[in-house]
Amino acid sequence: MGFSQQESMYNHYMFNTQLFNAGYVGASQAHTFNLLQRKQWSGFDGAPVTQSFSYGTPVNQKRLAYGFSAINDKIGPMRNNSFAADIAYHLLLNDNNKVLSVGLKLSLNSFNFNSDELNLDQIEDPLFLSESIGNKPNIGTGIYYYTDRFYAGLSVPYFIENKELGQKKHIYFTSGLLVNLFRDVQLRPSTLFKMTKGAPITHDLSALLIFNDRFWLGANFRSTFKDIFPKADTGGGFGGILGINVTDNIMISYAYSYSFGNRTGVFNNGSHEIFLRYNLQKAINALIAVSYTHLRAHETRG
Repeated sequence: MGFSQQESMYNHYMFNTQLFNAGYVGASQAHTFNLLQRKQWSGFDGAPVTQSFSYGTPVNQKRLAYGFSAINDKIGPMRNNSFAADIAYHLLLNDNNKVLSVGLKLSLNSFNFNSDELNLDQIEDPLFLSESIGNKPNIGTGIYYYTDRFYAGLSVPYFIENKELGQKKHIYFTSGLLVNLFRDVQLRPSTLFKMTKGAPITHDLSALLIFNDRFWLGANFRSTFKDIFPKADTGGGFGGILGINVTDNIMISYAYSYSFGNRTGVFNNGSHEIFLRYNLQKAINALIAVSYTHLRAHETRG
């Protein structure tokens, strides 16, 4: 018998916070579309493959923001899907640069087991005759505090521990800040803690160096709260992240990580993750600016 966290893990958690904390929706102050593809333990047959998509609106005059997300997580013959609607209220504190957001996540979760992908000695083995389970509702919440230079969040994306799906409640804590090092160089350290009953508390530590607000590179380290350095019975990993703002509204980032401490590293070629973001609001603002400049030039010629 083995125990582990059930929900998907990401190296780009600092960019993809909405998936596990509904309070993050609207914090980017733009119509934001996020797309992620993760291939874990490449080269290992049946290894986890995860895709996620999320969308969030800016905060409106009522201090509300809305969004939705979808996750497709496949491990061998098992496929877990979830779709969630998110809403968050952003409360301005005494200093308008300090905001506390409270979010609500309403989701539907499904599970599918495809025994045809297994090579069974006994084709009708009753241990592997599992039916698909779909459209099980759940509810979660999250709080998210942020300023221009700092953020911290605490969330439980799924409160209901559905026995049919085998769900366990997961608690997330994340935090990070932005530090000016030199004229055009910034440091962005961040961390993520994941807690669930029956598994060790795990943490991610990341640090990105950002150059000219255009491109970045950094490192990621994952281990358990008990062991600073991964051991054979707990495991962990390390890796690198690099990305670029292709335009003012398009961002792409890539992460590679490799297992160490446990024995899984010798059976795979590491994990790959690609993250893509599109900020519609910035694109609209840029279009308005270009149109205004063209109009002024036309008036001048007239």
